[in-house]
Amino acid sequence: EKLKELSPWGIGVLVVLSSSWGADGLLDLYNSRFHGPSSRIFLVLLFFLSIIILYKNRYTFIRPRDRLLADKKPEPRKHLILFLSNLPEPLFQSGGIPEGLSLSNNLSADLKRMEDLKRQTPPVRWQWEMPLRAVEPHLETLETLTLVCSPQSLPQAPRFIQICQGYPELKSVAWHLLVQAQGRPHWQPYNSSFNVSAYQGWDFESFDELSHALWFLLRKSPFKNFSAAEVMIDITGGQKPTSVVAAAITFNRPIKAQYVQTNYPWDVISYDVELPSREPGGIGL
Repeated sequence: EKLKELSPWGIGVLVVLSSSWGADGLLDLYNSRFHGPSSRIFLVLLFFLSIIILYKNRYTFIRPRDRLLADKKPEPRKHLILFLSNLPEPLFQSGGIPEGLSLSNNLSADLKRMEDLKRQTPPVRWQWEMPLRAVEPHLETLETLTLVCSPQSLPQAPRFIQICQGYPELKSVAWHLLVQAQGRPHWQPYNSSFNVSAYQGWDFESFDELSHALWFLLRKSPFKNFSAAEVMIDITGGQKPTSVVAAAITFNRPIKAQYVQTNYPWDVISYDVELPSREPGGIGL
């Protein structure tokens, strides 16, 4: 892992060295055609002009942009990664479903019922509505669903999975938990004998810890055998750092991020973010 982290620096050194060699070759070619002090003055001015242009455009070289400028609806994916927010403890102890909400085996109908409850006075809101909305666009294609949990939501994960498995489309989905034990990340398949107490969740406020967890998931676990173009990361749940880290991990990758609107019309929106701009305007042209 350390070698992979250091590899960009090695590539940077190679680019610098090769640039110097290339510059020497161009300079020899230039000197073979032009002579005199004026030619050297021109080269010095060109050098300083290049520095000025580079400085003026220092921010635009890493300007993030979304490649999907028209269709924002998520394409159905086979593998979905969710951050699971925790329920208030009294609600979890009473079964995890708020009073007034009765679930059926039809996810679309249940989501419509949740909308109606939010329009009541006082409104009835449920933290697990958003992850259920995140799953809905992928019902027909979903093969694996991975939950990333905090220390608070990890003990509640079996109940969330139980609720999801009440829908026929999700009964055959392979559930996994991204957890840690003794500081080491694990991608654990979930079944009825899974011992939640043997593992720990992730600090949803720690950027480095979340980054390490997702890096492991995409590069070190069996998850790496999946095609990246078949993976979607939902950035709705958890805290603000979870959204930032999850979105950043998709930069310049076939993996996409999606977000569930927390206000009407509660649509699921997909983002395909690249870090550098490919537009000519991005470098001031």
